[in-house]
Amino acid sequence: MDDDLTALGLARQAVATEGGFATALALVRNAALIASVPERHTGRLREGLHRCALPVALPEITVSML
Repeated sequence: MDDDLTALGLARQAVATEGGFATALALVRNAALIASVPERHTGRLREGLHRCALPVALPEITVSML
């Protein structure tokens, strides 16, 4: 992602890395932060938050549970 953003003249400043979508969204809910999470798996968790498309294309990911 960083290489693609640089090519667009953009940059990001990562302040946290989370292992789960729910935790990432809880962090951004009350802070001036953004989170990149899959729309398909976070519908209810994103209620009340703004959303926008990423400025770069990312490969698809597989979300699995054990």
